[in-house]
Parts: sequence; C-alpha cells; structure tokens
Amino acid sequence: MTRLMTCEYDEIIWDDESRNDFPELAAAIDSYNADTLKGSESAIEEYSQTAKQQYEDNQEYFMEYSDDYKVNFARVDDQVFSFISSYYGYSGGAHGYYGNDGVNFDVATGEKIKLSDVISDEDKLLEVLLEKLKTDYPELMENEPGAEENLIGYITGENREYLSWVMMPYGVTFFFNPYALGSYAAGAQEVTITYLDNPELFTDKYSASGDEWAISSSEAYVDVDGDGKSDHIYTDNDYEYYDNYSEVKAINIYVNDKNYSFDDSCFNYDNIFIAKHADAYFMYVIALHENDYHGIDIYMITGEDVTKSGSFFGNISARDIGFDYTSTENAYSEMKGVLYNPNHFYLSSRMDLISTFGAVKTYHMDKVGRAVPDEGQLFRVSDASGPDLSTKVEITAKEVDEEGNVGEDITIPAGKKFKVFRTDDEAFADCRLEDGSLFRLEVDKSDWPRKINGKELEEVIDGTIFAG
Repeated sequence: MTRLMTCEYDEIIWDDESRNDFPELAAAIDSYNADTLKGSESAIEEYSQTAKQQYEDNQEYFMEYSDDYKVNFARVDDQVFSFISSYYGYSGGAHGYYGNDGVNFDVATGEKIKLSDVISDEDKLLEVLLEKLKTDYPELMENEPGAEENLIGYITGENREYLSWVMMPYGVTFFFNPYALGSYAAGAQEVTITYLDNPELFTDKYSASGDEWAISSSEAYVDVDGDGKSDHIYTDNDYEYYDNYSEVKAINIYVNDKNYSFDDSCFNYDNIFIAKHADAYFMYVIALHENDYHGIDIYMITGEDVTKSGSFFGNISARDIGFDYTSTENAYSEMKGVLYNPNHFYLSSRMDLISTFGAVKTYHMDKVGRAVPDEGQLFRVSDASGPDLSTKVEITAKEVDEEGNVGEDITIPAGKKFKVFRTDDEAFADCRLEDGSLFRLEVDKSDWPRKINGKELEEVIDGTIFAG
C-alpha cells in the first residue's frame, strides 16, 4: 500500500489552571487550533485526489504529498504569548513550499498584537531592515531585482498585512519567506531587531522580557558579554556520513564568530531551547539516540566561555506522556512538551523498577543550568505510558491514597489487572486496580532480577517488559 498524503500539525494544549487564569488568551488559542485543523482537513480534501491521480499516472516517480505545521514557542511571559508556525508542504511540481508565520497574542486580552503596537516608526524600521538585509544577505540584494521594492511593499506598502513577524523576549524577528523578496532559489530570509540595539524603534506598550525565559530556537540575539549590545548565539553540527545514514559527531556553538565545539554522538537533534536564567544563558540540546531514546546536553553561555554543565537522560515532556495510535483510522496524536520557564518545566525519564516505561517530574534550573527535580514529588506515570500489568499470584502490598499516605498490609489476589500511576523508581510503585482502588507495591531493586514479596518479579507480575 502506498501512502499518498500526510498532514501533521501541532495543537497547543492548555491545562485547566491556565485556562482559568487566562480565559481570553485560552479562547484565542482554541480559535487558532480550530483554524489549523480546518486548514489541514481542507488540504487533505483539496490535494488527496490530485495525489491519487498523479500516483496512478506515474507510480515510478510519484512523491508523497504533505502539509505540515509545527509550533515553536517564541515568547511566553506576563505580556506576550507568541509562537512561530513553521510549515512545509508538497503538492506536486518541481519543489515543495515552506516558511514561517509569527503569531502574537496579548496575554491580558487575547487579542492579536499589531505591528503598530510594537514598532513606533515604520520608516525607520524600513531603513534598519534594509541595512541588515544588505549586510546579512548581500547576494539577495545584489542579484534579485525588485528585492528592495518588495521590502518596501511589506513594511509601508500594499503587502503590509502579509508581513510575517514574531515577538521574541529580546526583540522582533521578521520572516521573508520564499518569493517574498526574490525568487524561490533565493530562499528565505530572517532579520531580528532587538530592544538593545534599536530602542528608538519600539513603543512603550511591550517591553523586553525579564530575567527568566526560554525559547524553542537554535539561535538568539542577546547581550552575553554585558557590553550593552546584542550578541548572536547560534549552532551548527559536524556529521559523519555512512552508506545509509549519518551521525552527529560534534555540535558547534557560536557567540558571534567565535566557535566552541563539543564532541557528540547521536543520530540528530530533535530540538534546541535557549534560556535566560540567573544572569546567564543556557542551551538545552535534545539529542536523538538509538532505539528512540533522548538525552539532553546542557551548555552554559557566558561572556567568557561556553561550557557543558550537565546532561540528562530523558526529554522535555508534557505534564503527562500521552499518545494515541489506534482510536482514529489513519491518524495518530502525541503529546509533546515545551520549555518556556526555567523555573518550572517537565522532563520525562526512563523507569525500570518493574518494567520499562516513561514517567515525568517537574524540574527547575540551578545556577549553572542543570535540571534539578522539585522537592517532595514522585514520578508521574500516565495511562498511555505505563504498561498493562496483572498479578500472577496472590501478593502482599500496602494501602496507599492519592496523597501518598501509606496504610496497612493488604492482599491483592492473583489475576488482578493494574496500572502504575506513581513511583520513586527505587523501592516502590503506586498502582491502580481496574476498580480504582490503590495499593503500593514494594520492590527489591538491590539485585537482578527484581523481587516482590521475596519472589522474582516475573513469577509475580505478568506484562513486564524491560528494554535493553
């Protein structure tokens, strides 16, 4: 069977507490989600028959159609909720289409922020953008006739409503997608204007973010060395190529033109987050390893140096790990986490107390950027990530409640199905039976195989699977 077309899109999910605290913004995000879904459904309706016809006409050279949208948070604070919607698609022809759209909401009102709310002088903005484009993209400005006129059209002319831009903690980034300023071959261009370097361009309505923030990006324009001017932080990778695949062998982190290189070994990087915390800047690099395992390498960026301050075996996570591959035909969903607050975020880790599965804790950054678990908590295990287990024999366990208070010994009969919902991954797992009642299963992890009630784990529990 040949797949003709795929549509992938990100939906922004809010918890109930955030919805109650910011009802207007939550409604605006709901509207964005609904529009994104409608757009994906329209794309499938519009292109699926065309893809089918193209496949039937020329199976040998058929290329799968696609329409994908990915969200990366750009700024989340008490003033602004903004993100970048990056898209890629292919609907036949010589090449696909791609680009970035910025979405900017006022946190208090839920209204979309207009460029005139942020920029005070369009003519001065035009001058600054033109100068930056000439510096950063000289070939575009020299070889693409009409590039300057096209820029004028987006800033002060007839195309201003189509200008794509996003608010960052430190300024505004403008996106000029393919065909905006020049030909498709000229590619896309990005220009960032910062509060530090061009304060005269900005209104007083929205100021720069404070001292604690994080963004999903591999680059930022911030004052690293304290001289009052923006420095450019960015990355690239060194690869080693084999017959059928490639591997990352080093990550290069740049501060302006100075390169700090760090050896690595992974398939690729899933995401990169840059954070400001404790008067320093940090980079969380999410690496994809064998068997889909993830690891986070943490780098500290100061005016003097870039150093690796730590690693974490796991991934940025949603509050609960969630995925659904079965309920809707030809579709799937998966919960993904984001990092936007250095003082509160979720990380998932691999558990192996009574089986291999993922679980989540809340963390905060310490002064060198390392992820430190918040005190007084256990790992949360969602129904989606926890295995379906059952007792093979009668076992002795402990009473436990939702708050973690432990009671007397109880007996769990053989043949009872249960799920782990909480664990310390060292000595116990709190479990929920099908009828909703809870118990604590104490596990001896001092040797292999694990033991429960003095018996080997697999003699007692059915459904356990341990990954290599």
